[in-house]
Amino acid sequence: MGSVKPSVAGPKRPQDRAELSNAKETFFEAFPDARGSDDALSHGSVVIASITSCTNTSNPSVMVAGGN
Repeated sequence: MGSVKPSVAGPKRPQDRAELSNAKETFFEAFPDARGSDDALSHGSVVIASITSCTNTSNPSVMVAGGN
């Protein structure tokens, strides 16, 4: 158990795994244009997310719910 590290899936495919401590770097490696964006998030910003996986992508209501 001492070798288990927290991780997140993605950033592009659920089978890709990034250690939580490297999540920011992994994101910008996959999406380099996001680093130069002037769109800054601040406290209270609202962002839209899409919930997807191999089991629920065929159900559009689940994806719509991710945007609400």
